Amino acid sequence: MFYAYINLVNKYYWYQRFAFIVGFKYFRFFINLHEVKKEILALTFGFFAATTAFAQEKFNTEPNNERKGFASVNIGVCAPTGNFGSKDFNNSEATYANVGAMFDLTFGYKILPNLGITAMWRNQANSIDTDKYKEDFENYLENNTNAFYPRAEIKAGSFKLSGFMAGFYTTFPVSKKLSFDTRILLGYSLATTPSFSTLVYEYGTKSLTINRDQAETGAFSYIVGAGIKKAVSEKTYLMVNIDFYSTKAEWKNVRETVYSYRTGFYHSANYNLSQKLNTLNVSIGLGKRF
Repeated sequence: MFYAYINLVNKYYWYQRFAFIVGFKYFRFFINLHEVKKEILALTFGFFAATTAFAQEKFNTEPNNERKGFASVNIGVCAPTGNFGSKDFNNSEATYANVGAMFDLTFGYKILPNLGITAMWRNQANSIDTDKYKEDFENYLENNTNAFYPRAEIKAGSFKLSGFMAGFYTTFPVSKKLSFDTRILLGYSLATTPSFSTLVYEYGTKSLTINRDQAETGAFSYIVGAGIKKAVSEKTYLMVNIDFYSTKAEWKNVRETVYSYRTGFYHSANYNLSQKLNTLNVSIGLGKRF
């Protein structure tokens, strides 16, 4: 697990030899430019291949004086996927992330009848399922260490993503008031890994505390999505969107500390962390044409 303090448990434990050495199962992440290029090319090809098929149907039935620009505000939920969404204690890359909330501001301008440019500022946050992690961590202590009636108190912040991206969108009128849109955006996101604190009790007495600091880093990111717009007036429309948001983040020199109340042992070290953050997002929004 991303926060699994597990490699420590059997090295330094109760009595004179007791103490944890914070031992997350980390790996360093280096952006492989060749792989990134292939990923972007594949997404771009699929995006334009799909939209070209629609474009051949001559969906552009709106008048020539249509409003070409738009701005929208969207709110919704973001569900972590893959290892980011895993709550398997035996998965070294699991994060125990919950479904979170998202918000974005989107702008666009049509440059061709069915094609436009777009930009987005996106914010989203996913909290940690501390209850589930607490249960799994206590089970591990009971079954794999010589701790006596161990109990844990877990406190954690949230994973956060804040990104600015730009790209292209396509729009195809289904009727005079309804249209179907697709989009692909590339950009840069600020990724935050949360602070994480574990306090271990034995026989109701404090035995050990493990803390990790919050950290931030920047990373390449992309969004691929689609949506439906419903006009409610000449300038105003409602919309429903679904998209996939992805980034890989590497946090450097994240401080972690361990303190044993029984022995007075204290250990502090800096580690490099990495995680792929993928979310599937569903949102509703209100937009204005201009």
